[in-house]
Parts: sequence; structure tokens; C-alpha cells
Amino acid sequence: MRNTDKFYKVIRLIIIAAPVILFVFLFYRYLIPSGKLAVNYDFCNESPFISRLSPDGRVLPIEKEQAFCQQKMVIDPVYFDVRLPQSFRQAEIFLEYKKPPEQSLMLGVRNSLDAWSWQVKDVVGYVDQSGRSYAQVFFDLQGAVLENKRLRFIISSPGLETKNQEITFYSLKIKFSKPPLTITSAIDIFLRKIKNYF
Repeated sequence: MRNTDKFYKVIRLIIIAAPVILFVFLFYRYLIPSGKLAVNYDFCNESPFISRLSPDGRVLPIEKEQAFCQQKMVIDPVYFDVRLPQSFRQAEIFLEYKKPPEQSLMLGVRNSLDAWSWQVKDVVGYVDQSGRSYAQVFFDLQGAVLENKRLRFIISSPGLETKNQEITFYSLKIKFSKPPLTITSAIDIFLRKIKNYF
């Protein structure tokens, strides 16, 4: 009888503790207490955060060659979305690509849902011996907008199609950052979420 009582106590404890542990885990992942989130897209595998480049036709189908994948942009501009659990202050974008030396390349983040407004920056990369370029672009996300928890980016290269040129992308990595979470800010976010829910 005692063993049965102990068994039921353990089962009750698990039933009570499991939802609490799950809630804490999900809440922790959603808040990202470190204030840093890194997302990657290597064109070989779908990313849970970064969408494919679009629309089709402006980018050619992804090509797979042994250990790496690539995608070519042939018409300007193209877009990609990043799904985020919350807003961040800054984004540091790393691009690996190949383009004609005279062809310009720009990267931007959308600033408004109501107007064609983008924070756009020139992409200037280091070119290695193979002709591949590696660039790093910083964005202040204070004015950027999230739509359905998605942040939209634009890749632009004016005159790409008229010059019959193409730009090949090999990888895309983004590091998002914001101030680390404190107990006070965590409680504040939690209370706001509860208030919005009701």
C-alpha cells in the first residue's frame, strides 16, 4: 500500500511540475535573456528563422554542388524575411557572395508598413582569391517594423538585369542584439503580455 501511495505522489508531482517546467522553458526561450540571437541560412537547408529569397524569377533555383549550395539573383530587387520571437535593437549581417566588380549591391530593412520606406546600406565586402566576397553590414533596428513577428529585408542591385549580370549568394548569417534581460524587465514584459492577452 505504501509503495502505491508513493507511486501516486510521484505521478502527481510530475503532473504538477511538467507544465511549470514547460512554461519556464518556453518563457526563457521567448525572452532570450542574453539579449543575443544568431540565425543562419546556408541555402542547403531550410532555416526556421530566415525565409528563402523571393520572388521566384528574380532569383534562380538553388543549386547544390557537393558540400555547398548557392542561389543566383538575376533581377533587382529580392527580399527575405526573418521570423523573430521579439524585437531587437541591432542586427549584424554577414553575407558570403560573388558579383561583378562594377555591380553595386545594397541591403536594407523595412521601416514602415504603410510606405515604401527602407533603411538601405551599401554592401562592401572583402574579396578573396576565388572572387568570393565577405561583407558585414550593421543595422539599427529602432525604426524597423515587425509584421506578424517577421522583419523584412531587401537586397538590391540596380541595373542587374539590364546589364545581364548575376550575383551569387552562398550564405547569410544575422546576429541580433539588445540589452540583456533583468528581473525587472522580465516581470515588466510578463505583465504586459498578460495585460495584452486579457
